[in-house]
Amino acid sequence: MPIRELKAPGWSRFELFWIFLPLCALAVVRELIKRKNFLLALTFLFYASLAVRMVRFIPFPMAISFPYLYLFVVELSKKISSRVGWTRKIAIPSAIFLLLISVSYYAYRLERGRIYLPLGYGINEKVVPVGVCDFINDNGLKGKIFNEFDQGGYLAMTLYPAKSS
Repeated sequence: MPIRELKAPGWSRFELFWIFLPLCALAVVRELIKRKNFLLALTFLFYASLAVRMVRFIPFPMAISFPYLYLFVVELSKKISSRVGWTRKIAIPSAIFLLLISVSYYAYRLERGRIYLPLGYGINEKVVPVGVCDFINDNGLKGKIFNEFDQGGYLAMTLYPAKSS
């Protein structure tokens, strides 16, 4: 079974990624047309293609395009504010930009932590190897334990109670 970070982001699990990716791409295309910034476009294209293939790379295209997304939102809000007559022209784009950053960051953290950090208390038996430790104790298995799931503390406490503090 492949590691979850290396899987492709699904349509139903990463909805906000699929919403923000076209917005960020729109900002990068706008920057490419206005300032002929080919390096930005190539970098965004590279990281966006990686993000579509692996969950691990989702923050990279977003982080690269956020300054240009901000400029796009500022321009858009100036056009809207000139029509509506707002006096605080910088407050609205700043708020929108901070909202975009916070929503995308927390959405990514929520999506990434959904399986590993469920709501509730107690031991999450999907993450902590409770059954494995019971099997090792019941069958008297000995030898080195290879631990790739970052649960060394639980394994040491369960399998070696005399050595734990």
